[in-house]
Amino acid sequence: MDQLGTSPPTIDYTAVDFDSLDAALRELAARNLPEYTDQSDNDIGALLRQYVAYAADIALYYQTRIAQNLMPSTGDDPEALTQLLRWIGYERAPATAATAEVELAFDASIVPPLILPIGTGFSFTASSGQTIRFELTRDVTITATDLGNVDASRSGLRYALPFPVIEGRTTSGEEIGRADGSANQLYALSQPNVLPGSVRLTVSEAGGPRVWQEVETLLDSGPTDRHFIIRRAANGIASALLGDGVNGYAPPAGSLAVPATILADYRTGGGPAGNIPARSTLRPELALIRGATTLGAAGGGRAAENLDVARRFAPRLFRAQDRAVSRADYEDLALSVPGIGKARAVAAGWNSVALFLAPQGQVAEPSETLRANVAAMLEPRRILGTELRLLPPDIVEVYIRARVRPGPFMPRNAVRDAVISEMERFFAFDAVDFGEPLYLSRLYDRIQSLAGVDFLFIDRFTTTQNGGVDGDGVVELTAWQLPRPYRGTDGLPLELVMLEDTPG
Repeated sequence: MDQLGTSPPTIDYTAVDFDSLDAALRELAARNLPEYTDQSDNDIGALLRQYVAYAADIALYYQTRIAQNLMPSTGDDPEALTQLLRWIGYERAPATAATAEVELAFDASIVPPLILPIGTGFSFTASSGQTIRFELTRDVTITATDLGNVDASRSGLRYALPFPVIEGRTTSGEEIGRADGSANQLYALSQPNVLPGSVRLTVSEAGGPRVWQEVETLLDSGPTDRHFIIRRAANGIASALLGDGVNGYAPPAGSLAVPATILADYRTGGGPAGNIPARSTLRPELALIRGATTLGAAGGGRAAENLDVARRFAPRLFRAQDRAVSRADYEDLALSVPGIGKARAVAAGWNSVALFLAPQGQVAEPSETLRANVAAMLEPRRILGTELRLLPPDIVEVYIRARVRPGPFMPRNAVRDAVISEMERFFAFDAVDFGEPLYLSRLYDRIQSLAGVDFLFIDRFTTTQNGGVDGDGVVELTAWQLPRPYRGTDGLPLELVMLEDTPG
């Protein structure tokens, strides 16, 4: 014990590494055992001291890691954070697939009806060389009324009404396991990047194969309901979790002659690469389809939710408590739907809500599939009697003309490309939001700060085609409006005039 009359040592509770612990033990020994003077490493006392410091270092490391990962704001272990958020009912959003509407072309001599099965594929080659695959989302029967007249101006083909497609590839009939009769059976799918809502299980039972249904939770499932939920690990691998016999049916084990085989059909894909531009040409896999073209830009493709986004978004959904009452509730629940990038709720009356939606990665109209998914999410959560309207954003095109002079000895093309890239970042999907005004001064700051820009004059910054600069250099937007740059025939986000040595 400490000698009488001496003050206790100051304890640094952050010094928990091996060297600090070893130094603290040496100090403790010097205070309580003054006769202990041999501090060499070959002394048995030094060996015991270092063993204690080593054991304490290991124990304190794991205690610190446990404490750090007990809160979403400080957790950095992906698997621990995934489990922590699951305790409050939050699942990190997986990657979502882009959707689009395609116009199909057929030979003029084709005889309807034509049957295109679900999963019929189309491929698109991006400028990077990556091949992106799209599929029909449902079985399609094309009748004579669906086919237009022969278009002589377009290679003499007949064109069918647009049909919805989704990015990804379907895996069918994969055996993921055999039921053993236990509670909470868990079976992993072999392919990564499984798209949400695409999994279907078929289980071999005594009465024959039965199709099981994916649900959000097993809490509402009875002991005979063939339901399952999808659990995703931090590494993106998806697994099907079956019931325990109370909440959801637990399939019994089969026999050697008739095993209880579990087959899975699902779709993989997702990510922003599927957000291809409007009028993109797709290559059909079926020979009877002569061509396929997207009518509008594909939207809704989104990367899997990262840890930082989950930390911010999980408390908002926890606050909503799985019901839509306030404006923020509608927006947060809509944003939890895979493929939705922006949402803005506006009160249209005392019992009416207008919800404006934009797909992930595109200032564009959401597809029919995305609207249906949002409606399915909000229908059981809205207040009874509340009228809900799902609307596209009011897209405002901004006309910009800039005059730029490169600095001395600066390559004109390099400066031009830098200005165009900065404009793309200024109007990037994550940089704009519903109702947020655009400021000319900020655009000046961003372009003038580019290396090689010697002179800049912007004489058009307006929402009217032949206008000049709106107001005081501010483009005002209403709560349901989203901006995007007007693109001319060259596809550039602005009209750019490169000046010579002197401005004018």
